[in-house]
Amino acid sequence: MSQQTQAPETDLIVDRPADGERWDPYTIHTHYFAFTVPERAMSVFTYIRYLPTLGISQGGVLAYTGLDNITTADMAHHDYQMSMPWPTIEGNRFSTANGLSYEFTEPGRTARLTYTSADGNTSFDVISDAISPLAVRGHVMPGEEKHRSQDRKSTRLNSSHITI
Repeated sequence: MSQQTQAPETDLIVDRPADGERWDPYTIHTHYFAFTVPERAMSVFTYIRYLPTLGISQGGVLAYTGLDNITTADMAHHDYQMSMPWPTIEGNRFSTANGLSYEFTEPGRTARLTYTSADGNTSFDVISDAISPLAVRGHVMPGEEKHRSQDRKSTRLNSSHITI
């Protein structure tokens, strides 16, 4: 059985309802990237969660050093915002109010991740290359389909690919 794949351009789908159009209020779009810095024993997680029916977003950067990070206070850097304006979208670049940007230089394959904290003490500029095509998924979590309105007609499927 072969794995269905999505078109690379699905990396760029973060649309919002048109005037007068009604969407399921729980509709979200997401982008997630992570990377490691082995020489610093550091893992960095980045995430943008788009809430199109509300016109807002959430997300940010979490950085961990070592293996004993039990609480949020143990993080080397924490800048995850629960409520931000809708990201600025310029071409293939998505930028949040807290300084995180994803630029899809080659959708479905390569993204440039940049970030600078408000105080300027934390920043990165990383290229992330996919090692697999965008895989089609009907939902993210097992059982998620049980909590969806049966009359909801979606023309999109979730997609993901592994990045390093």
